[in-house]
Amino acid sequence: MKTQWLLGAIAASLVSVSAAHAASYNFDVLYSGGGVATLQPGSDDMTATSMLVGDDFTYTLSAEGAGAWKALNDDGIFPLFAIGVNESASRNIDYTLNLLNNGATVFSLAENGVGVSYVHIGTNTQSLTAGLVFDQWVLHALINSSDSVEDPPLDTATPSGLLPIFGAPEDHAPNSIAYSTTGFSAVPEPASWALMIGGFALTGAALRQRRRLAFA
Repeated sequence: MKTQWLLGAIAASLVSVSAAHAASYNFDVLYSGGGVATLQPGSDDMTATSMLVGDDFTYTLSAEGAGAWKALNDDGIFPLFAIGVNESASRNIDYTLNLLNNGATVFSLAENGVGVSYVHIGTNTQSLTAGLVFDQWVLHALINSSDSVEDPPLDTATPSGLLPIFGAPEDHAPNSIAYSTTGFSAVPEPASWALMIGGFALTGAALRQRRRLAFA
């Protein structure tokens, strides 16, 4: 009976320790283009935060002003979006990545039980649809487990910078993602251009016909 009580007490203490370690962090970063990023007011300090197993975070990278990103093609990008961390480990995470434009979600991706190695936390290889325009990346991730490859083992995860692991998205994947500080205006499709030119031609022909009839 005492043994069962002791085992129950140990289990309860382990649960309480695990719960005590669980924390949620919000990293809000403003991107000004040219690799310049700053923490927004109220954000947790990324590079001073050491996350543990059971912790989760939301990392938001927002374009300043009218800035925006655009997907140039459908090629796979590794990693599409992830933060870098100082400690090397094989980790298991659940994550959701949302891309927004003017506050509306234009792309969403979610996976559970994903293995990420060794110094990034986020997506692995993923692709975007060519032509997609967005002004905000929002990555939420929960760290399920961590198998450290450090000696001695270090199962913490401390972000190594304000930008994603390989820098600004357009610098990391310049053939797949573009950034503009003034955004991307809509350009008519080729068919639209043809309709516009055709409309101008018909309008001109109608005006010429009207003038001939007026002077006949």
